[in-house]
Amino acid sequence: MRRILGFLLAVMIFVQACQQVTLAKGCQPQSRPQLIIEINGRVVDFEPKPYIVDGSVMVPARDFGDELGIPVGWNEADHRVIIDDQRGQVIQFNPGSNVVMINETKRRVIDVSTVTVDNRTMVPVRIFAELLSAKATWDAARNTVIIVSRS
Repeated sequence: MRRILGFLLAVMIFVQACQQVTLAKGCQPQSRPQLIIEINGRVVDFEPKPYIVDGSVMVPARDFGDELGIPVGWNEADHRVIIDDQRGQVIQFNPGSNVVMINETKRRVIDVSTVTVDNRTMVPVRIFAELLSAKATWDAARNTVIIVSRS
């Protein structure tokens, strides 16, 4: 009886370890569903890949701007990303910060800080879509962010 209980306990510990350490020997990696970003009806492939932080989907700023037809620049002197929506609004932010400046006068605090991944600045897609006058919605069934731009 002790051997059977010992064996069952060992199996339970192993299963628990596989759930917690997905890359442990003998365990299969847990796969996360791929995030899909759809802009104006077209699925867009970003590099680095979008990911979720604290409920916010993060995408690379420059590629996101390019997809919306909005130039995104980098000011090396003060390490600042600059987005000019070409309609009189300039958005500026520093990677690692959760503060966004709009036209250098309006300060907006966002829920998730922008970050740098593989030398690319990642931004929360919903906030930046809204700042650029686009609409962002989440389709949980398809694990998809749907962006509809203003033009």
